[in-house]
Order: sequence, then structure tokens, then C-alpha cells
Amino acid sequence: MRIDEAFQRLHAIHVEASGKRDMGAVAEVSQRYDELLNQAPDAVELLFAAATAHMQLGRNGLAIALFQKCLSIRDLPEVWNNLGTAYKAENLNEPARQCWLEALKRKQDAD
Repeated sequence: MRIDEAFQRLHAIHVEASGKRDMGAVAEVSQRYDELLNQAPDAVELLFAAATAHMQLGRNGLAIALFQKCLSIRDLPEVWNNLGTAYKAENLNEPARQCWLEALKRKQDAD
């Protein structure tokens, strides 16, 4: 199976698990994202999804590093938004605020 096909399948499971707040399934998806990253370490969509899963699991340091890697490849408001959320979860309020301002600069209706 190609990486993009595997990613699409995992992403669908991730979205469903997130909606149900099934952290066991998110943890499993996170591990599988990490395995895919071994094959495609610069795939922005995969980096973003992996970072988001790690953030949902409270692994904010790792999530922050992955979000920063995403931004080094492509500047996206969603990445800035989630980076801010990961910082906020660690009570790093000023970096969180700066990230959210960056998200708003790029997309006025960013969450």
C-alpha cells in the first residue's frame, strides 16, 4: 500500500476516534503515523496529523516539535493554531498567544 493511501485510511480512523474521544484508538493511530513518518519524514499532512494526535494524547513537547517541522516546510494557519494549543496545554501562554495571532494573520476565521 502506498504511503498516501495508508495515510488517508489512518486519517479517517483518527477523525472518527477524535470525534468519539477514543484515546485508545488515537494512541494506536499515533503509533501508525510515526511508522509512516519513517518513510516520509517531510510529508506535511502526515506531520500535522501525527502532531495533532500526539497533542491529543498530552505529548505536547513532541507535538510542538512536529508542528514546528511542519511550519519549516509549509506555513499553514491550522498548524499555527494547533501549535498554540500545544503551547497553551503546557501553560506557555505567551508563545501560545503569538501562534494564535500568526494563525489569524493567515486566516481571519481561524479557530
